Amino acid sequence: MKKRKGITKESEERYRRETIGHRQRKASPVKSGQTVSRLSQENAVMAEIGRIISSTLNIEEVYERFAEEVRKLIPFDRIVINTINVEKGTVMNLYMAGKGVTGRKVGEVYPLEGSGNAEMVRTRSTILIQTEDFSEYKDRFPMLLSTFQAGFRSIMNVPLFSKGQLIGGLLLRSYKPYAYTEKDVRLAERVSSQIAGAIANALLFAERERAEEALRRSEERYRTILEEIQEGYFELDLSGNFTFVNDAECRILGYPTREELIGMNHRQCAGENSAKKLDQLFNDIYRTGEPVKGYDLELIKKDGTRVFSEISISLMKDSQGKPIGFRGTSRDVTERKRMEEALKKTDDDLRESIEELRATEEELRATNEELQAANKVLKETQDQLIRSEKLAAIGKLAGGVGHELRNPLGAIKNAVYYIKGKVTNSELARKEPRVLEFLEIIEDEINSSNKIISDLLNFSRVGKPAVSPAQIGKVMEDALSYLTFPEHIEVINKLEAGLPEVKIDRDQIRQVFVNILTNAMQAMPQGGKLTIDGRKGEKFLEVAISDTGDGISEDVIGKVFDPLFTTRAKGIGLGLAVCKSIMERHGGTIEVKSKLGEGAVFTVKLPLEAN
Repeated sequence: MKKRKGITKESEERYRRETIGHRQRKASPVKSGQTVSRLSQENAVMAEIGRIISSTLNIEEVYERFAEEVRKLIPFDRIVINTINVEKGTVMNLYMAGKGVTGRKVGEVYPLEGSGNAEMVRTRSTILIQTEDFSEYKDRFPMLLSTFQAGFRSIMNVPLFSKGQLIGGLLLRSYKPYAYTEKDVRLAERVSSQIAGAIANALLFAERERAEEALRRSEERYRTILEEIQEGYFELDLSGNFTFVNDAECRILGYPTREELIGMNHRQCAGENSAKKLDQLFNDIYRTGEPVKGYDLELIKKDGTRVFSEISISLMKDSQGKPIGFRGTSRDVTERKRMEEALKKTDDDLRESIEELRATEEELRATNEELQAANKVLKETQDQLIRSEKLAAIGKLAGGVGHELRNPLGAIKNAVYYIKGKVTNSELARKEPRVLEFLEIIEDEINSSNKIISDLLNFSRVGKPAVSPAQIGKVMEDALSYLTFPEHIEVINKLEAGLPEVKIDRDQIRQVFVNILTNAMQAMPQGGKLTIDGRKGEKFLEVAISDTGDGISEDVIGKVFDPLFTTRAKGIGLGLAVCKSIMERHGGTIEVKSKLGEGAVFTVKLPLEAN
């Protein structure tokens, strides 16, 4: 006995009983005659189903009559024919008759998963479920729950095969429990094999009709677009003869009707030069298969006038990929060409004007540079004159006042020294300890006043340097030994012994270093780092002295070398002015770089050769 998927134990027992009963009745001549009659009826129904299916390609006309014939062979309360898309996992009902199931309609697409159809696809065999209790199937076939709830107790799903491919199913349903026997299953499978081919052919026919309709609509849209676009469109055979043109192409070439252009060779619409260019274009496109886009060409209209056209051409091939001609688009760009020519002329004129303006601008720039240079010289001369007048006044003041101030300061200093000696261990010092403190203050102020007088005298006495070869490192060491640095200031001397000698006045350059080092020390009252470095340049020996002090603001840095300019409470602003004067007399320079809060770097540049 052939076993079917989904058959319950009860239905198997029923098949067994029916089969036994059939065998017992086999010996009866009457029953045997009934069997022959039934087989004859089955064959007649099968023949009628075959005739119905072969009578038309319209499968919609077949379903109803097919269902009527099937009912003669197999009892059912509901019949469904569907198609299955295994790849997409979907099912679509093509035909339904009999009692309805809520939510199922012809043409509706629903999931394959969880249905009896899914098991049918998996096993590629008929699925038969006959039961009074669906609980054992509801988890396995949740999609069949609505069928069972509609009252159906016998469910048969028969696969439809076409050329070995499962394309759908024939679904029979009955309210009667255990309604279908093994014989019914065999009959259903015979019936399904007949309808499957018809459905496959109908699907192919429908697909072909859809494809033909899509092609027809596509061609219609294609032709409509060609007629409505403003650009010209043309097709040529391999000889270059027009086989199709749209109205826009006719307008571009000046022909009233398409018939005048069809069959005409493209060379008739081009001059000799343009015809050669077109022949070369067509040969290149035919040889490479690559299209040409946006190629400008001069063509000849029917009335002989010239027209500029921007053309794009590609190769046409048949379904086997064999070249059969060319297709292309064209656009009248005559007006654009005229505008380009006018624009080019305007551009040329503008370019000439620009060149003239540029020449004038160069002349003005040269004149301006000359004026700036002259103004710079004039300013420098004026600054030098002012500086010279300042220096002369300072020198005269220093020479007249210096000695007059130094003599009384010397007397005061000696008196303080004498008083300090008498008071130091006296009763007065014990009773009034601040007496000695005030004597120290007087002494410090006398020294400060003497420093100012010395600066004035030194400034007024700076003369022509007496130069001789010297090692700059030794001069710096001499300057450092002249000063006493607080413990909270770290001095780093990076001057190397291998630096070349320079011809300098040792005393004057030492004074320059002393003044710069003194300023650096005063810029770091809370301590910091003072670094001395040097290097040999192309024409100068450079010595850089940097500190980590408060730095110099932008509005002050340009005045630091001016005589009598100072930002400190003590001093009269001559130290850096003396440095600048000495460096100028040596043919060198002194520069400063600083930002507020970032310290300062003073760079002294001494020439490597004597002036």
